[in-house]
Parts: sequence; structure tokens; C-alpha cells
Amino acid sequence: MSLIARAIVHARGIVAERPFEQCLRDYKSVQLALMDELCRTNAKTVFGRAHGFSKIHTLDAWRTQVPIREYEAYRPWIDRILNGDKQVLTHDEPFMFTSTSGTTGQPKLIPVTEAWKEELAAIMRLWIHRASLKHKRMLSKKIVSIVSPAIEGYARNGLPIGSMSGITYQRVPAAARRNYAVPYGVMTVGDYDLRYWLALRLAVEADVSLAVIPNAATLVKMGELAVDHADALIGAIHDGKLGVSSHDLGAWHAQVAAVERKLQPNPKRARELERAAARRGSLRLEDAWPHLALVSCWLGGSAGQGIHRLRRYIGCRPVLRDLGLRASEGTFTVPISDNTAAGVATGHANLFEFIPASEMEDANPRTLLGHELEEGQEYDLVVTHRSGLYRYDMNDIIRCEGFVGTAPVMGFVRKGRDMLNITGEKLHVNHVLAAEAALRGSFSTDLRQFRFIPDAPGLRYDLLVEFEGELADDDLHRFIDAFDEALGAQNEEYHAKRKSKRLQSPRLCVMERGWAESQRRGDIASGKRDGQYKWPVFRPGWDESSQQQVVQVIDKAKRRSSSRRLKTGKAP
Repeated sequence: MSLIARAIVHARGIVAERPFEQCLRDYKSVQLALMDELCRTNAKTVFGRAHGFSKIHTLDAWRTQVPIREYEAYRPWIDRILNGDKQVLTHDEPFMFTSTSGTTGQPKLIPVTEAWKEELAAIMRLWIHRASLKHKRMLSKKIVSIVSPAIEGYARNGLPIGSMSGITYQRVPAAARRNYAVPYGVMTVGDYDLRYWLALRLAVEADVSLAVIPNAATLVKMGELAVDHADALIGAIHDGKLGVSSHDLGAWHAQVAAVERKLQPNPKRARELERAAARRGSLRLEDAWPHLALVSCWLGGSAGQGIHRLRRYIGCRPVLRDLGLRASEGTFTVPISDNTAAGVATGHANLFEFIPASEMEDANPRTLLGHELEEGQEYDLVVTHRSGLYRYDMNDIIRCEGFVGTAPVMGFVRKGRDMLNITGEKLHVNHVLAAEAALRGSFSTDLRQFRFIPDAPGLRYDLLVEFEGELADDDLHRFIDAFDEALGAQNEEYHAKRKSKRLQSPRLCVMERGWAESQRRGDIASGKRDGQYKWPVFRPGWDESSQQQVVQVIDKAKRRSSSRRLKTGKAP
């Protein structure tokens, strides 16, 4: 990046720092001022009149007059916007919606106002500025950033529906945006395999110093493609081609035509990559990008599960920094340290309230402001901001990791109801993730991916595993025993239920190679976003595709191992 471009990014970052620094100095005052501003600005909206915004001047009045809601309680208000009503939730009319999957099968549509869009862009500039102060060389070369399309469809009122990552991408200063290795047009390609190939082809030709990719699995996928198709990649770079025929581009040719026209033969870069691949025996991202200084991705929850696999492709040199707790509903933290999922609450942009996790199911739970949190305790996150979501229950459990100044530092733990329970053991997803992590390196091959499914009639759980390599029957029996023991070490109730035989031993279902990838493809085809995809460790039951991909079952309760596929609609 040029000195001018870096100066622009630095200047924008300094501007974004000012409200953030005020929040660090006096978090409570900033939060109360934000509450007052939102009530005053939106008092004449349909929602504001219904909840007496004009009479809310204290935190107690706010809590009394505005109930905590999950999305489905907001859907009637969103429907009014979709039907053409004006100033329903906010004084500023939304110009689009961002979407995320809902609990009823219908997607959640979150209104996007200009004020909220600018606030999210400012938080991203703040993240860049903070990270660049510590990692001076992260902007010295090209940037790889993979996002979802800014526009993915249209609502019935004609407003576009898209992703906040795509919108934020377009709001990055143009001087920095020119430094992206993968043009935005590639991200609008709807074909899963083609999109990955094009992104990798363009990224590998570049000298990259920063990768900003929310889900580490995206970069892992690119790393696998580079290893498997090094010759084709290098050949395409040498010839100045995309490495894809016009026939294979098909309906997506228009999106990448401008990219293709700019390509030039690059034999010098091709020779560099050939030498790198020859030294190691395969093309690795760490060799293609020797100046890669920082990789930004989610490090917490189930999304952080694949970090150990990511290191296989990027090596140990690049530093990892979390992107922050973010969702379609907003950006809630700015990490200011490396190698941690925790970040400082963005209290200048979001009014946060916290329900103690132990009180989540209470009829009238307490809510606390951020300065009232206790370090080490877990809370359910409730947010209010300029999109028109007021006291919105995110169903995200966060842990308070401490404070910077007066602002809380918080990290994502799990979804609030991301829990399985057959006999009272109350297994959280983090118990299962920790058990899996405890087994890494203990066997001749690691897990590629896994899933946990309750079998309530059988009083046990099914553990679906796709291994990296092969394990003999004896090792598979040892594996499920070790997993069972590790899970008991994480959850005392599980240990007690297993010891008393109220729970049976988990049943190990060995999945065929490619199972996890096929699940990911299916989820993305059904509407989940690729770049923000989070692997579902828990599922309430078996899906038909998974039933067809079991190659072996280790059933300790029946003292047998069988190599067979499942019949459709039946458990193993």
C-alpha cells in the first residue's frame, strides 16, 4: 500500500478512535447518553409512540416501558416496513435489509439505516487502525478479504437484501480497497467451487500481508485447493488466465469479465511459486505469501475450532487477531489484543444490557450495564442500536474477561440455547469442543470435523466424526472411550450420569471423507452465507444426507463395530 493510502487509513482510524476512547473513559455516561439519543430521535416513530419514548428519561423507565424481545416478536414491525409503512422503527428510513437465518424457517431481516451503516464502517476502520499500530507491516502488501455480496435479493417493498460484510467492504477507503487482491465481483459469483477457485487464483498471484476472512474454514479451503491444484494455479498465473474455461464460467462470466481483462502473463511469479512448491512438495499459502503478517478471523466458539488446521497452511509466522463479536445484527466488540476472541465492547455504538446467564429463564431477569459486570461471569447479550432493534435478545452468551478503562472486555462463549440435555447433564457446546481439543495429537490422525446429536430414546449421544486419515477398529474403540472420559472431565453432571448408567456410552459414527464439505455446501445452498458460515456442532437430529454417509459404527453399548451405511430415515 502506498504511503498516501496508509495515511488516509490512519486518518480515518484516528477519527473513529474518538468516540471509542470516550467510552473507555466513562462507559456508563456514554451508554446513558446513547439511550437518551435513541429515544429522543425515534420518539415519533410507530414503535417509539407505542413504547412512550418521549417519556423515557431514566434507565428504569427504559427497562419498564421497552420489553426484551427476540426476533419473532419484531417480525410484525418489520412486516409493516415491508408493507410500505414509514418511520416504523427509526426516524431515518432504512435503505436496505441485512439478513440472517431465523428460528422459524423464515430469514430474519434487519433494517439498515445510513447512520447504522456508517457506524459499522467506522468500527471496522477502528479495528484496522488499532491492529496496524501494533502490526506495522500488515498494510505493506496486498489484502485478501472474502465477504458475502452486498446485495443478494430484494424484499417485497423493493429494498435490497444483502450482507453487512459486503456493505462494510464497499465502505473501506478507496485507497485501501484498491489494494485488495480479490476484486468484489468475484464474491458475487454464486457457484461455490468457482468462487473459491477464482478467489484463490487471484490471491495466490499477489504478495499478501493481511488476510481478513471471518471464518478460518474459508482460508483452510483455499489452502487445500492450493495443495491439490498447484500445477493448474501456477500455469494460469504464467499464462495470465483465470484457469477456468468460458464454458465453466457459464452464467457468471459477466461478474468476472472485467477481472479477466486485466490479467497479464506473469512468468516471474509463476517461477517463484514453482520453486516454493518444489521445496515443500506442494504449494502452501505460507510460501506463496511470505510477507503475511496478520490473519484476522474468528477465534472463539465453534468457529475457532479449525484454527489448528489453518496453521497447516499459513504456518506459525502470521499473528492471529479476532475480527470481533459480530453478526448480521451488529458489531459488538473491537479486539485490541492478538490471539484472543475477547474484545472491548463498542458501547459508543451499541447500548448493551446483560442478563446473568443463571437468570436467562427467569420471567423478569435482571439486566446490568457493562460497567456492572463481574470478571469471569457469563451473561446473555441484549443490544439496542440505530437499526431499530431495541432491547434485542441476541441469545449469545458472553464472558466478561475484564475491563479496559471503564469499558468491559467480552468474548463469545456460545449461543444461549446451544445446549443438549437428555437426563439433566446440560451439555454446552463448549464442553464438547473442549473434549475434542483434549484428544488432539493423541491418535495417529486428527478429526477433520465432527457433530454431536442426541438420541433421547437410546439415552445416549451420537458422535459423527470425519477423520483426516484411517484408524483401526481398536483405535476407534479407544477414541470413543477417550472422548467419553474427556467429556466427563468437562461436565460433572455428564460424568455422574455416565457413572450411574443413566446415560449410555456415546456411539461413534465414522463418516466418509467429504461429509463435512457436503454438509457445508448444503447449508450454503439453503441460504447460509459462505464467508460467515459456522459449523453446527450440535444438531437436534440426523439429516438424510448424513445417514447415507456413515461408513462405520462403534456401539459400545452393544459391544460391536459395524461397517455399513444407514438406511434412510433410521438412526444407526
